[in-house]
Amino acid sequence: MSGRNSHRESEARKSVPKAVVAAGRTALLSVLLAAGPANAGSPGVDQTFSLDQRFSSIDFSVRNLGLFASEGAFRRFQTRLVLNNSHPERTKISVAVDAGSVDMSWHEAAEMLRSADFFDVQRYPEVRYQSSSVQELAPGHFTIRGLIQIRGVTQPLTLQAELTKQSQDLSDHSQIDDFVVHASLRRSAFGMTADKVFISDNVNIIIKARLKLPQAFNAD
Repeated sequence: MSGRNSHRESEARKSVPKAVVAAGRTALLSVLLAAGPANAGSPGVDQTFSLDQRFSSIDFSVRNLGLFASEGAFRRFQTRLVLNNSHPERTKISVAVDAGSVDMSWHEAAEMLRSADFFDVQRYPEVRYQSSSVQELAPGHFTIRGLIQIRGVTQPLTLQAELTKQSQDLSDHSQIDDFVVHASLRRSAFGMTADKVFISDNVNIIIKARLKLPQAFNAD
């Protein structure tokens, strides 16, 4: 009896067109590929992202003679964010800024900032920031504590971040989060003491950051 059943199954398999078998295998492969990595969006899994630099910026302003403010920006920087959708307290942020990319509307002022009196970009080509903790004070408002290194000197720096807008990219259904981040520091704490009479010691930092998260990251 079992022999006849095996023979019938064998004959049935032979009668299935090869095109149907191939289509079935292709469909299964498509499902597996669409599922993505096993940890994509899974609760409790750390995932790494970077800011969308097309819509992100690092700007600063400083007062001159206490009368007016000069503004500048860093044009090149790299970011790395480690996020966990179940444990936001695990968030880690690291930023590497090309100090030589400092830019101002007045070319001579930008060259001065690259000089040994200020960022000394020949000896210290990068400004680095590494977070140590991220705390949500209220919905959409965060305090980020960490260390910043300028000219080889490391000092604590606290950032205040606010989620200003959330939207969706309809092309891939990803979530777009826009943040504005504020901080201030004393340039003298990093050995930049030149022109103290004319240029304020306090420097205000304004960061605009756009983070794009895949749909799977926010899935339950």
